Amino acid sequence: MCVCVCVCVYTFLCIEKCLVGIEKCLVGIEKRLVGIEKRLVGIEKCLVGIEKCLVGIEKCLVGIEKCLVGIEKRLVGIEKCLVGIEKRLVGIEKCLVGIEKCLVGIETLHRKCNSQDKKMKKRQTHTSLPFFTF
Repeated sequence: MCVCVCVCVYTFLCIEKCLVGIEKCLVGIEKRLVGIEKRLVGIEKCLVGIEKCLVGIEKCLVGIEKCLVGIEKRLVGIEKCLVGIEKRLVGIEKCLVGIEKCLVGIETLHRKCNSQDKKMKKRQTHTSLPFFTF
């Protein structure tokens, strides 16, 4: 009976040591799981930060797009203004051509009038003498 009690006590001591070892392993596993959980929380915070950054980038891109649309509209407006200026310059050029033609016409008429005046004066001097001689 003594041997049986010793074997039973020894077996219980071995089982107790095994259970203590298992408990230590489980505590270690629990600590590791807590560490993993903390890391996952950190990763989640990083992902939330990245998401916020992406939202900010998206807002910036929308703002840049609006700016580019505004710039495009202003460039279209400038282009229309330049077209209008070009049309006005063409109109001014046509007016100047017309003025030049008028001046040429006036000059031509002036020359004709002067030549007519000279002819008339010559005629008057030639024709007036005989009339006075009567």
